[in-house]
Amino acid sequence: MKRKYLKLFFCISIGALLFDTTCNAQVTVGSITPVLVGSTGNFSSAGGFVLSSSTGEPMVPTASNGSYILTQGFQQPSPNGALALNANLVSANASCAGSNDGFGTVSPAGGSAPYSYQWSNNPNDSLPTNDSLPPGTYTVTITDAGGLVVTQTFSIADGTGICGLQPYSGLTPNNDGHNDLWIIDYIDLHLPNTVMIYNRWGIRVWKGDNYDNKNVVWDGTSSIDGKALPDGTYYYIIEVTGGSMQSWVELSH
Repeated sequence: MKRKYLKLFFCISIGALLFDTTCNAQVTVGSITPVLVGSTGNFSSAGGFVLSSSTGEPMVPTASNGSYILTQGFQQPSPNGALALNANLVSANASCAGSNDGFGTVSPAGGSAPYSYQWSNNPNDSLPTNDSLPPGTYTVTITDAGGLVVTQTFSIADGTGICGLQPYSGLTPNNDGHNDLWIIDYIDLHLPNTVMIYNRWGIRVWKGDNYDNKNVVWDGTSSIDGKALPDGTYYYIIEVTGGSMQSWVELSH
């Protein structure tokens, strides 16, 4: 006898009742328990039970009764591939030369929660973020609840700054006792050193060797003629043994 296949959501309102194609007859077939069968699709039968699904479609197995087979679909695959698993990864390099403070964090997109994570440097780390990373290349593998897997690879580069140095972002040399000098915290731990200040046109306007925030310190004047420099953004380069760093400082009288 030819069997009739019918999606349950066409002709059912409550319970596990199966209607024929005209929705005039009904057969009680028992309870419904959702089962996720994966992303490849499936059709199988065992005795009176039939499980049928298309690609990526979770289905429910129910009993066959004569010429009727109950198949119910949930979450049909969308044309934009919403059921595919992807991942967005953000990483940061080490903050300064020799430091091991790089990090990577991953955010799953698509697939089905919950997600599990496995990092190449620590297979037991199951969190979406991995920090305190030294320079190197890493991978993270994300697996969703349905068994979909995606792997991301990223690299952490060594920092170019000088560990421990903390230059102030500005100075206001107006003799009020606050920020009259440009302070570089911990510069005295890096001797010898050289500090150079450049204006926005790339002209060096100040230079000091063995900067120590006291005897050698920039006060907003030019080392060429000793005159006060105009307000604006200036750029600095700090050179010490084994490294250098550069950024900007704001001068405002």
